[in-house]
Amino acid sequence: MKQDDVKKLISRYLQRNGGKASNKSRPVSISTDINNLYVEQEYQEYLTCGIEIPDLASKLNVENLRMWNGNPDKVHTIVMTTVRSSKQ
Repeated sequence: MKQDDVKKLISRYLQRNGGKASNKSRPVSISTDINNLYVEQEYQEYLTCGIEIPDLASKLNVENLRMWNGNPDKVHTIVMTTVRSSKQ
């Protein structure tokens, strides 16, 4: 996966809850507030220091990620990389 494709995927992920909390006819729940703050924090990290994600440019790493069953003992087989937005 190319760097631009990874950045598009991250942007889609960071906008995953877009529009869900925009109902103005009722108060926003605490869980919605917390979720919105969490998404905003993720976005700020992406803009500034970057976020760490699995390296999707490596075919071997993508294969390791697909085969990973969630076992914490095997997480070391997945190579991570830091991606930062090109917007400053």
